[in-house]
Amino acid sequence: MSIVHILSKAQSLGVRLWLAGDIVKMRGAADAIAAIKPDIAAHKSEVLTYLRAASNDLTPVPADCAGALRHLDGGLYLPWGPYVDQAQLRAMQRELFEVVDELAKLEGWKKDNYDHTMMCIERQPASTLRPDLAYFQSRLAAARADQAARDALAKRSWKFE
Repeated sequence: MSIVHILSKAQSLGVRLWLAGDIVKMRGAADAIAAIKPDIAAHKSEVLTYLRAASNDLTPVPADCAGALRHLDGGLYLPWGPYVDQAQLRAMQRELFEVVDELAKLEGWKKDNYDHTMMCIERQPASTLRPDLAYFQSRLAAARADQAARDALAKRSWKFE
């Protein structure tokens, strides 16, 4: 049995493996650990080699991220961001409200869709305001361009009066 097969079997059984010195530690359901333990014991040296290599594979944490949690896939969990006070938050929301309001008028949104979108803007986390603003600004630019093209076409068209 190969190390890849053993590790995939452990993962499918929900058993987590890690090193504590030269000891392979396991966490999971008791019956799952009992099922995988003989395979790990038979190939302990390969498992140790793999786990050591995997633990040394982690990139160092930058100084400004000291204390950050690390996900099992190696990525850092960074929940913090720049401080935003109430006035800044309201200004960002107001800017997003204005853009969405103009877009809704240009695109002719239904009242229910408009109300729902405005409610979502009021309740959304601060971290999503800037990406949403960029998204709606790009849609607004496209809607303005469409409106300008329609207006230009209407000026050139003959009117049979």
